[in-house]
Formats: sequence, C-alpha cells, structure tokens
Amino acid sequence: MRSNESGQVRAACRTAVYVSWRREASIEVADVCDGIMAEFPGSTISAADSFEVERQRVRAAERVLTEGGQPTEGLSLILDSIDRKAAAIGPGISLTVRLDEEFTADGCVRRKDLQFLTDLPACHPSVQRFVRVLEALNVGPVETLEAGDADRRE
Repeated sequence: MRSNESGQVRAACRTAVYVSWRREASIEVADVCDGIMAEFPGSTISAADSFEVERQRVRAAERVLTEGGQPTEGLSLILDSIDRKAAAIGPGISLTVRLDEEFTADGCVRRKDLQFLTDLPACHPSVQRFVRVLEALNVGPVETLEAGDADRRE
C-alpha cells in the first residue's frame, strides 16, 4: 500500500514491461541500453552483468549459512542454474530507468529478452512512452502485464 498526494491510501500496482524470450532473435544489449539512457535522463546502470549479481547473492547467502552452521549443498545447484542461464542467453545489463520525477522501472536487458517492473499502471503515459522507445529500438514485440489496482494518474 502507498499513499497518494492527498494522503489517501491506495493499493500498489505492478506493471511488467517485457519482450518474451526469442530463440531466433538477438537483442543488441549495449545499443538498447544506450538508447534507453539517452531517452530517459537520470537512468542508471545498476549492474553490468546481472548474472554475476545473482552469483554474488548466492555466495553471500552461502557465507551466512556456513557461519551459522547451516547446510549449503543446494546452493551449488543454484549456481549451476545461473551459469546455464548465462551461457544460454548471455550476460544482461541491469538498469533503473527514470520514467518521470517520481517513478522508475527496474529491470534487465539480455540478448534474448528484456524485462522491467514499475509501480505505474500500464496505461500511464510514462509507461506508454517507455514501450514506444523500446519498440523504436527494435527489440521485438513489447508487452505489458499489470497486476493489482492503482489510482490512474492520467
């Protein structure tokens, strides 16, 4: 839940903006990220290799579990899975896209897909602009999926 400008509580909305995994296509990751950064000033790269970030999280969990005397056998399976995904779709660049003064979209651009999440509804002009920019960057068919209710800031 979050409150709007008048202090009224409203349910949070989550919208996914994504291009589905496509075996036959390849997204030019660096070009798409450069295009996003140019069109949305204030956007930032949060990780140059999203899979390495995942690996670091698993290794950090392993250290905590080891120090606490907890079993860690399953973590090697998780690391193997991350390595297989990285080999199949290449490294991804994680971005925080500044959609407007208040809202961002956090996500990742990879060679075979991209996905972002934002707290704005799919019909919001900033989300619609983001979709148009992605389409202009030739990433493939861009889709949105909205979950939850939100007040419509149109």
